[in-house]
Amino acid sequence: MNGAAPGAAEDAAQGGPTLLRTLDWPFDGLGRNLVVLRQQAAAGAYLNMTWPGFAGVLTGLAPGRFAAAINQPPLPLPRMGRTVGWLASRLRVGRSTALSPTHLLRLAFDTCHSFGEAVALIRTTPICLPAIFTMAGTASGETVVIERTQVDWFEPPEAAAGNHWAAAPDALGHPRNASSRPRRAAMCRLLATGSDWSLDWLRDPILQPYTRVVAMANPKTGRLLVQGWEATGAATEVLELL
Repeated sequence: MNGAAPGAAEDAAQGGPTLLRTLDWPFDGLGRNLVVLRQQAAAGAYLNMTWPGFAGVLTGLAPGRFAAAINQPPLPLPRMGRTVGWLASRLRVGRSTALSPTHLLRLAFDTCHSFGEAVALIRTTPICLPAIFTMAGTASGETVVIERTQVDWFEPPEAAAGNHWAAAPDALGHPRNASSRPRRAAMCRLLATGSDWSLDWLRDPILQPYTRVVAMANPKTGRLLVQGWEATGAATEVLELL
């Protein structure tokens, strides 16, 4: 992922919080080939917005439990430069025996029966590289962004995320892209004012040329809107599940 702009806020019309999510990746075809899988697990069924062959979870909705999405944080080791820093971080990943963030999120959807259980798992499970998790539950107040390093966690006061650290005090790294800070600020404003159940909120700076997935997910009702995008615009019809 090159970027993303998720957020979670109270939804007066639906009841409980709703997760709003965009995901960016600079690869053509991801929007056209987006699929929504209904997966059955020990904790119950959930919807996984994904691609054929992808084993983890980047964006998911478990009706009656929670919804969640992953962002990439800044590249570590910024003093080495982007390319060297990326290679160095991947060497660290290769030496780690911890879960990847996408597999940790899948574990949460597979095994956690509630928002509280999922938050505790995401906060405390070691991972092989940093990540940012945005989560929404079924009850008022169940919204959170969890900024994770390999072993620590931090939470900003707003349940909105970009591709930079908003809470982690000592973590290294600059925003992964120039749009990260304005996108998070725009998402904070959107969450404060509210959004109806449409994709009218999808505009600059939240919408970017690399945006490939757009979604709204409400865990209390199980309602989902999702659409695939390409650089040329919407690449699929809007899928709505109630």
